[in-house]
Amino acid sequence: MHFDYTYFDYLAQQPGGLTDVQFNEDPSQSNRKRNYFAVNWNLFALRFKHKFANDADFSLQLFGLDASRKTVGFRSNRVDIPDSEGNIRDLIIGDFVNWGAEARYLQSYKLGNNKSTFLIGGKYYQSRNTALQGPGSAGSNRDFHLATADFPTYANQSGYAYPNLNYSVFGENIFKISPKFSITPGLPIRKNKNPSGRNLPENQCRPGRKCDLG
Repeated sequence: MHFDYTYFDYLAQQPGGLTDVQFNEDPSQSNRKRNYFAVNWNLFALRFKHKFANDADFSLQLFGLDASRKTVGFRSNRVDIPDSEGNIRDLIIGDFVNWGAEARYLQSYKLGNNKSTFLIGGKYYQSRNTALQGPGSAGSNRDFHLATADFPTYANQSGYAYPNLNYSVFGENIFKISPKFSITPGLPIRKNKNPSGRNLPENQCRPGRKCDLG
């Protein structure tokens, strides 16, 4: 049995872009000192393998992801427009939650004088990702909370959920006809449910809180 866990977390203060004129004046300058980008990443994997005495193997893998990506900042279409405290900032939050499992059974057997192999397995995957955009605070700190109460008429407001569910069973057989020739027929059966992104209810994206995954 083997378990893997990956944790990744960082916060970056993004300086924004420069025009050619600004770059020639001072390439180290920035007029976007209130822009921040944050990532939090948790990745899990559990693997189990077992070898049977009758030339057979079984493996099971469980995996999952719990991650978020957040950005807040003044995002004018022109980079030469200076930013200052008091201007409304744009907030974008993405949450990514998914998990799955895959199991395989492998059996080797003799076919004449050659060793053939039979495989059967199944896989399950489920995810629910959300995307949220709305008004951020007008301050200068790294505030990743919605400020809808302060800016209720902000133009760029949206909230979407992207659910996904798929599962499959599969099987194949390697028929070893000779040491240099084999035939491998296989059959996968898949089911996928992937509805288009839908709007999140307003009560799941309240001001001052992270968008609720439900």
